[in-house]
Amino acid sequence: MKEITVVICTRNRYENLKECINSILKNDENLYEILIVDQSTDDKTENFVKNLKNKNIRYIKTDTKGLSRARNIAILNVKTKYLVFTDDDCIVTESWIEDILKEYKKDEKIWGVYGKVLPYGDKSKDEYFCHCLIESDKRSECSNPVIPHNYLGHGNNMSFKTEIFKTVGLYNEKLGAGTWMQSGEDTDFIYRVLRKRFKVIYSPIPTVFHNSWKTMDEAEKLDYGYVKGFVTIFSKYAFKGDFVAIKALVLRLYQLFKDIFLALRYKNFKKVFTTSKKVFIYFYSIPIGFYFLLCGDPTYKSMEKKYASINEMVDTIHLSN
Repeated sequence: MKEITVVICTRNRYENLKECINSILKNDENLYEILIVDQSTDDKTENFVKNLKNKNIRYIKTDTKGLSRARNIAILNVKTKYLVFTDDDCIVTESWIEDILKEYKKDEKIWGVYGKVLPYGDKSKDEYFCHCLIESDKRSECSNPVIPHNYLGHGNNMSFKTEIFKTVGLYNEKLGAGTWMQSGEDTDFIYRVLRKRFKVIYSPIPTVFHNSWKTMDEAEKLDYGYVKGFVTIFSKYAFKGDFVAIKALVLRLYQLFKDIFLALRYKNFKKVFTTSKKVFIYFYSIPIGFYFLLCGDPTYKSMEKKYASINEMVDTIHLSN
């Protein structure tokens, strides 16, 4: 019996996925299986996975769109005690899976493990930027609400005990890549976990490398979506009277105005414009947070019912058969 399922959600990024899968396959094959949820509009990913003929890989092709939907489909089909998410543009180390499992075995009270995310290569000198990194060498533990990306990390190197989803619920499918919101799904889910006082840790040992370099203009546009997701989610919890969420909103707004002041001081008018736009996004995201509060959170049972037909098909597309 495998101990952990590596979940990779992908859409039309066959070349990235190839590198990701090849790096995972260098880990101890007795520990894991890989579950790929493919939302691609072409057959390149499907053909690549089939040609691998690897008994440790399960594959689901779906015409759904959106990262949260893909993750929910995956979660409902995980058969192991633990699962770990990484992105199709990440390359993992040869001991990555073993390093994650060691953290769980150190302490049975741990429900989630986040790991280090480093940039793949270095294009910063060419004025490129890589988002979603956490390079800290300091281990941290959280069992109460915090600003997740400051203490834990991001969704490209995070794992959980599979049972947690039955208590906390699944991902909100109105959030994340592939939706009008663009982001926020990871923050929303882990904040629900922390509000229920589950113990989650960041360990600097399980490491992935993120191969997602953007031009500075591309990175700025991506950051607009991150601001919207951040403010929406923390507004949702601020409306519940959550002090940490209120503090997160205040600190973010302070940082935005500080950035505008510094840009004006150095006559960087492009920066003034882009940051002012973020301030505008900040304020219009607050009522969106109230909307998400009213919508409620997706339960395990509701998602199980929604994707029942896909769940029934999974065994028929198990690639080891």
